[in-house]
Amino acid sequence: MVMSMKLSMYSKIPLAFIGFGLALISALCTSFFLYDIPTDQYNQRGAFVAGFLLEGGKFYLIPLSVLLLLQKRKFAGISFGLVGSVLLVISVLSSIAFLQGNVAKSEEQASVNKGEYDALTIQIEKVNNQIDAVTLAAKNDASSKYHDIRERSKETLKQIPVLQTQAGRLINIRKNVKSQFSTNASVFSDEQRAIVFITLSIMLDVVGLACFIALSLDKREREHITHTVLDDTEDLVPVEKVPEVKAIVADPSEANLIEESDNVTNLVRPDFNIEKYQELVGQLKEGKIEAKVVSIMKFLQFGHGKTKIYVTQLVDDGIIQEVGQGYALA
Repeated sequence: MVMSMKLSMYSKIPLAFIGFGLALISALCTSFFLYDIPTDQYNQRGAFVAGFLLEGGKFYLIPLSVLLLLQKRKFAGISFGLVGSVLLVISVLSSIAFLQGNVAKSEEQASVNKGEYDALTIQIEKVNNQIDAVTLAAKNDASSKYHDIRERSKETLKQIPVLQTQAGRLINIRKNVKSQFSTNASVFSDEQRAIVFITLSIMLDVVGLACFIALSLDKREREHITHTVLDDTEDLVPVEKVPEVKAIVADPSEANLIEESDNVTNLVRPDFNIEKYQELVGQLKEGKIEAKVVSIMKFLQFGHGKTKIYVTQLVDDGIIQEVGQGYALA
């Protein structure tokens, strides 16, 4: 017995959204990792496209291998499964490498920012020292007994606002560098970060594949139901007509009623609705219903077994006729 499942629309929409979302993230991780390997732009574009193709192959082949194995087609299922597993390993490793590479770039940038921060601190200290020196010189000149030297102190004091503006600008730059340095700082150790990246990369692919496998099984279940309905119509067995009953009628008018009923004696069954059958015939002749088992089932709103009786009766009455594996109006 082949395992199958049938999902409601409320289940399929979230599964499709999650599956395609995770597949896109996984494809981007692989593509960006491969993009950084070549040095020229032409090969980088090719590597990026190759990443998407590899991810597409993974998300197609693994669900396909599951379906083939459920159909007991072991060789094809195992073959596609092995190829898909190789692509899965490549995908997981690429995602880990991509995440690690981004962290390494952030740490490198943090190191650069720290060096820039230290250099700005030294420059700020130099400017502050210049301000102190100018202030002291102006103070000494102002206390001189010579008029020219006292006048010179005024010119010296004019340098202080310029130096203070320069120091303020350097302090603002250092604040921005410090914020970037703090943002790039990692809260995890190297081992913790490796565990997090490995777990995320594996779950990214496993959850995405689980969603696609569930959707594939649901699609197969619905196709299986449709094919079963169509294939079973080939085994319809003509229903035997109920033998005519010759009754002794006292009233001649009752004889007319029995004679008129001879045309529908084959419809006398406990599970057969003559009015429903006549309505079905009218709908078929008017072209409102196609001469297909599925359409007849939908109109009658019966199960497949009960619909067989009506289909057989339509054939016996010459309303429809068998054409190949299906039916058409006679």
